[in-house]
Parts: sequence; C-alpha cells; structure tokens
Amino acid sequence: MLKLYYIVYAVASPLKIFLTCYYGTAFQEECDNLTKSIFACNWVYQTRNFKNDLKMFLQGSLRTLKFSAGGIMTISLNGFLQVMKSAYSLFALLNHMRE
Repeated sequence: MLKLYYIVYAVASPLKIFLTCYYGTAFQEECDNLTKSIFACNWVYQTRNFKNDLKMFLQGSLRTLKFSAGGIMTISLNGFLQVMKSAYSLFALLNHMRE
C-alpha cells in the first residue's frame, strides 16, 4: 500500500507542475499572437475613435507578459524541463551518496 502511495505521488507532483507550465506557455503564445491579431482586424476602414483606441491597445500588447514563480523562474515548458532535470540530478546525487 505504501508503494502505491509513492507511485501516485511521483506521478501527481510532476503532473501538477506540468499543467501550470503548459498553461503559462499557452498564455505567452496568445499574448504574442495578440499584436498580429490587432493588425489583422479591418482597422483601415474604421472610425477615428476606433483607430485611437486601437493604438492604445497596441501599445499595451507590445509588452511581453510572462508569469514567474517568485520572480526566479518563468512558468513555461522550458521551466518545467529545468525543474525536472534539477530534480533528477539531485535524486541521482543522493542515490549515489547513499551507496
């Protein structure tokens, strides 16, 4: 029963981190596509007020938005891979020291 607990925990912990990192990456990609979407709209034939509002919105969308964990690591799939590599390296080191 104890082994089952450890197996479930070993699968659930990385999955929890992976989902957060996946949605962080999806958010970054959507923000990157926002500027392209602004230019793709039919802004040439719109009113002056619409164009002014579009300029303000465009200025805000040029800034890249990234989530970070404690200001240390960005929450993305690259960050997930870094965490998994670091965790495995620490596991291998502790396993080697035990022997």
